[in-house]
Amino acid sequence: RRATMEVPPEVEREADEVCHNLEGVEAAWAHRAGDHAERHMKYLASVPRNAVADLSGIDDEIYAKFKASFGAEATSWAGGVVSEGALKTPEAKRAWQAFIAQYEKRVEDYNLAMLLRLDPTKEYTPENTTIAPRVQWLALEIWRNKEGFNNSVMAPPKEGADGVVYRLRVCAVCGAAAPLRCSACKVVRYCSQECQRKDWPTHKESCHQL
Repeated sequence: RRATMEVPPEVEREADEVCHNLEGVEAAWAHRAGDHAERHMKYLASVPRNAVADLSGIDDEIYAKFKASFGAEATSWAGGVVSEGALKTPEAKRAWQAFIAQYEKRVEDYNLAMLLRLDPTKEYTPENTTIAPRVQWLALEIWRNKEGFNNSVMAPPKEGADGVVYRLRVCAVCGAAAPLRCSACKVVRYCSQECQRKDWPTHKESCHQL
């Protein structure tokens, strides 16, 4: 007969608190991810198809490296549609881990889990959504922007918008809506002075180049 052990009340209370905190973290992530997905669709809908979408400030670099690393595979992703299977094979995971690691020091929350649409012609729905690290999300959405796969959800062409850059107006630090921008470069945006101060040690190296 197996002996049973009574759990002390203080240990049980601590375990309950840990579980509650984990649930809170999960809920906070879900709210943040959902909010970002909503802002992303509104952003795409605001960008004319003859303009240039800019999600990161370094879109051209990320796109070039994506093409070098995944260009061959991407030719089979017709219409910009990707599958979870194609992204999560052992080989694909290793390749993406190496790709993502390049941006550990350059992209805030580079490995943060984001919601990614599988079919770019459709919005975020449970059937059309998977989870991807932030740099992977950026690479795939930048690729879609550059090659026209997001055109169906973008705004119609606008007179005078040829080549005009439309930057995603979200905080470079936390991803929240960003009404503020760096007064020097006038490119990088922030939700608050607190996030701007946090980002300055990194941003100051590129501020004068933007």
